[in-house]
Amino acid sequence: VCSSDLSRNSVTEPDRSPSAHPTPASTQHGGTVTVLGAGPSGLAAAITLARAGRSVRVIEQRSDVGGRYDGNLQMLTNYPDDLDALAELADILGTEHPLPDTWPQYRADLYGPSGNLSRVKSELPFGYMLQRGPDATALDGALRDAATSVGVEFQFGERGHPADVDIVATGGRRVQGVAREWYGSVDLPDGFHVRFDARVCPGGYGYLLVADGRAVLGAAVVREQK
Repeated sequence: VCSSDLSRNSVTEPDRSPSAHPTPASTQHGGTVTVLGAGPSGLAAAITLARAGRSVRVIEQRSDVGGRYDGNLQMLTNYPDDLDALAELADILGTEHPLPDTWPQYRADLYGPSGNLSRVKSELPFGYMLQRGPDATALDGALRDAATSVGVEFQFGERGHPADVDIVATGGRRVQGVAREWYGSVDLPDGFHVRFDARVCPGGYGYLLVADGRAVLGAAVVREQK
């Protein structure tokens, strides 16, 4: 192992209330559109609006995109949508920008409580492993660079208030689950492995993702614990 880190991630549910965040007057009159949050959804919205001719500003409390991620592997899944997720990402980035490094996934190794293996295969990728973080070859960095190229203005290191912006892209309001991860460099073959076992991870599952010498080992709890 060359490098490692331990991170705690939360899975949240978005606020879908139509009146949760009223539209500021600036947007109603064609002014600058302000996006709160420089995660993938906020960046994708900023790029789309800028390409449509709008002036866009993104407010992010951290010093750069990527949040707590610095090379972590995540899955860009092809479900439940019919469109290929990588094709959608390429459409957002535009032909002038390279895609982040990705590893298509055709097979998943699923382990039950007894340790028995069920190997699931697909003719088409069910998803793509990619890295998160500020590097240009990671998802967040690639989106940031594409946004910058179309004129999106960034205000890093600032906190915004939902009532003062047009688009809130800071994640959900209610935690649905918690994941604990280790990530680093390993000498293991590429693979997508999931273990369902209450003795290992009560109310959730464990997982190991490996791609090109990079790995994430984690456990996710998605059921409320008493």
